[in-house]
Amino acid sequence: TKLFCAPYNASCVLVIDVETEKVRTIPTRIKGRGRWCGIARQGKKLFCAPYNATSILVIDAETEKIRTIPCPYRRSSSSGSGSNQGQLWAGIARFQNKLYCAPYNAD
Repeated sequence: TKLFCAPYNASCVLVIDVETEKVRTIPTRIKGRGRWCGIARQGKKLFCAPYNATSILVIDAETEKIRTIPCPYRRSSSSGSGSNQGQLWAGIARFQNKLYCAPYNAD
């Protein structure tokens, strides 16, 4: 059994093998700070909520291939920082066949 950790400031996904207690990483090839916050499983895929990222990170749990889904949403204009992007959602959860991200500064 493997556990996957969403990369917040890291440039890779942390993978923990629960049975052997070995730890390794999968590179995302995406740099930046505070990119994804939270991870949830739907079927054989894992989805990471975009915090400062402009995309949703998708990890295939079997093949360990990584891809992204563009996320066009931007930061709320009422956040007071003057920035128009980033700090969107903090956390993600699955309910039935849908995934929900908890809004942080998303419109």
